[in-house]
Amino acid sequence: MKDIITEVAIDSYQSAINANNAGANRVELCSDLIMGGLTPSLGLYRLIRKNTNLKIAVMIRPRAGDFCYSKSEIEHIMEDVKLFVSEGADAIVTGILNSDFSINYEAMKNVIKYSKSTPVVFHRAFDIVNDQFKELENLKKIGISRILTSGARQNCELGIERIKELINKASDEISILPGAGVSDKNVVKILKETGAKEIHFTAKKIIKTGSLENLKEVNYSSKELNEHFKIESEFEAIKNIINKIKDA
Repeated sequence: MKDIITEVAIDSYQSAINANNAGANRVELCSDLIMGGLTPSLGLYRLIRKNTNLKIAVMIRPRAGDFCYSKSEIEHIMEDVKLFVSEGADAIVTGILNSDFSINYEAMKNVIKYSKSTPVVFHRAFDIVNDQFKELENLKKIGISRILTSGARQNCELGIERIKELINKASDEISILPGAGVSDKNVVKILKETGAKEIHFTAKKIIKTGSLENLKEVNYSSKELNEHFKIESEFEAIKNIINKIKDA
């Protein structure tokens, strides 16, 4: 398969280096992937920009939890959009919903305004909207460049049929980016059956950290989110996915 764009979701410098060395085209840069991805630090963005050839799509998400934001949180989002656009981000990734699971178009139009000519990607908040086909048409109209989706399922292998339908409806007006649960075992199937021209994955491994291991009476996060582990996008896993695509 030729000309497939590969995007790796990352939250660390080492993951960026691994993605770069494995031959990925683009990263979605976040912090806290364990929370689904939050806005990254400017320092990390600058380090990756300086030391890799990767395109960088920057996640703008001010907190974990739902995608219905307060007025001050939306102001926070806009400030981060302006900041990363000024730094030369290759895309802005975000998603803002209303409490009824419709898209907050007033806020999203402002994201597009502040992004200027930088492409805006609507993230997987799209997978919980009430009517994906209706919202697809609306996102086209306001100028969204790309939608990240699992086809409203837990992973995009389960969502293949919906993703295929979305790609057909999108035509060439907006790009549909399948993501969630992609591995070297299913990437070719997903691409062939959906007709997608790009793919999003983490290729992650869970690494146990040792420095705080013996502090059993002290926790720096909730019991459900153990701080003794971190996520890293693994070079071999990224390379295996890319090779599967090239060989298909």
